[in-house]
Amino acid sequence: MTVDESKYLKDAKLLWDKGRSLEAGQIIFNNIPTDLKPKWSLAILDLAVLKSGTHFGPINTLQQTGREPQKWNLVRDVFSSIRKKTLELEQSDCISHEQKELLYLLYLAENVAKVIYNATKPLDEFDLDSGAWIVSCLKDCIDISKNDQFAESAGSVLSWM
Repeated sequence: MTVDESKYLKDAKLLWDKGRSLEAGQIIFNNIPTDLKPKWSLAILDLAVLKSGTHFGPINTLQQTGREPQKWNLVRDVFSSIRKKTLELEQSDCISHEQKELLYLLYLAENVAKVIYNATKPLDEFDLDSGAWIVSCLKDCIDISKNDQFAESAGSVLSWM
């Protein structure tokens, strides 16, 4: 790790600890080489799925498709199926704790899909701040899980541990 890498990661960690995970995400995402952004985002999703123990078909499809760069152009359709479930849960009047955990995981997956799809350099690109939102969504997943081991693992995947 170079001095510059150490500085931006320390800055991001400070923001994360202060509850400013979106800003931390912006710093981290801006410092990741473009060609590594899909792999980084997928590693975060893999961790969140593993720690949550949640299995949801469209998220599993995203994980599989994300490992095959030649299929990344198909991720927009996967995003749509994830978004459909997100909207369904958001419109529910009363959701259980487990459903709320799934909702946070869906938010994370949506942003991972956006980063992977954007890596194809499409004409209909998603929001460019999706990478920053991955970090914020990860923080939400950790917070709702109340799992200290999840939090420690997140530090590793975000590169400050």
